[in-house]
Amino acid sequence: MFKIVKKAVDEFNPFCLLPDAPDDEFDSESRDIAGRINVNSTVEEIASIISSVFSRSFDEIFEIAYCMKTAEKIHHAINHKE
Repeated sequence: MFKIVKKAVDEFNPFCLLPDAPDDEFDSESRDIAGRINVNSTVEEIASIISSVFSRSFDEIFEIAYCMKTAEKIHHAINHKE
């Protein structure tokens, strides 16, 4: 699950830190998200978790709508075993 989430979160790259930042820049957020979702999580639930994790980590509001594309990627990868 972590690998799926990490890939999507690294592509999300909300502050355009990658590729200049270390490869593990968002790993703590990815671990947190991966630990809170499962194969039964909906896109909306995943987006809400991403929003919550990033808002808390960066002390900035991440709207759920802003997190939907990343949530869709994670949901698709989980359900299609990519």
